[in-house]
Amino acid sequence: MIEVIYRYKPVWGMFTLTSMLNWDGDSFRLHVGFHEDQWDKEVVEWIIANFKNCKCYQIPSKQPNGNWQAKFLLLIRRWYRGEGSKNGKLNKRVLMFGDNRIFLRDWVGQIPPADWQQGVVMTPRKWQYIDHPMYKNYYSILGKPHNRDDQNTSFMLFNWDELEKIGDHELFFPDGTAPAVFGLEHRLDAYINGARNSVLFSKLKAFKHGFMPLYASMDLDYLLKVDSIGTADCLNHNILMRKAFSIAVDHKYLVGSYGDVPVGASLAVPYDLYTNLIDKIPLNLRNARVNESLLLKADKQKRIARKVIQTGYILGKVY
Repeated sequence: MIEVIYRYKPVWGMFTLTSMLNWDGDSFRLHVGFHEDQWDKEVVEWIIANFKNCKCYQIPSKQPNGNWQAKFLLLIRRWYRGEGSKNGKLNKRVLMFGDNRIFLRDWVGQIPPADWQQGVVMTPRKWQYIDHPMYKNYYSILGKPHNRDDQNTSFMLFNWDELEKIGDHELFFPDGTAPAVFGLEHRLDAYINGARNSVLFSKLKAFKHGFMPLYASMDLDYLLKVDSIGTADCLNHNILMRKAFSIAVDHKYLVGSYGDVPVGASLAVPYDLYTNLIDKIPLNLRNARVNESLLLKADKQKRIARKVIQTGYILGKVY
């Protein structure tokens, strides 16, 4: 069994969750975290009704998007504290994410077995074209600081057995010091709110870590967002995303009008993979404006891509 930790994101959370409905319910345990001001009773009831093994949590936070990875991870660690915990112990593999992610297939067969994973964490590489023979040079040309070992921390596979060996103060708090309690704030809430992503990510990189293969998580690389890749490779990126285990796309490219999306992104994003999930979302939990935007872009993309390919064949090549 694998543990799946997901920070719920309004609007996109239902796309993420519905993309997991076909997973084998006995093969994973779902942990969904809601920030206090984003707790939605109807969504929670739907999760409980549709997932065999799940738990929902409230993440204490005055800034919903600030340091959520560190705070939610610390909350989970406090909830499942070692062998003697009344809540039991987490399994070795723990998958954590919280963006506009959807899954294209069951995790079984896509994530390596527990005895294969070494080190504390595995992540995708931040720069998806860092090994490309030509495009790898574009980051420098565009003045974008980059490194082959840069991690994409929006999608992390933890080795919980190794992670538990690292103390809270070392892993989450600046200078290893937990924050003081102020005013009416609960002591545990203050403790969790003191966790910082900057400390967590630097520590994870200091310990033994690894990188996932490209297909595990595909998103829009920086080069696509600034239209630095040719038309043919934008379409190829679209195909790569369709073959991936999971994909994630920036909010602005999903909700913006087609004309406002960069050409590279408009061709690379497989919008229909998101629209295919709309019918699985209950009517009372759908966002009509977002759905309409996705459907319009999916239709527009098909027509534009068809014309590009037809023109390419006439000219003998596609740029």
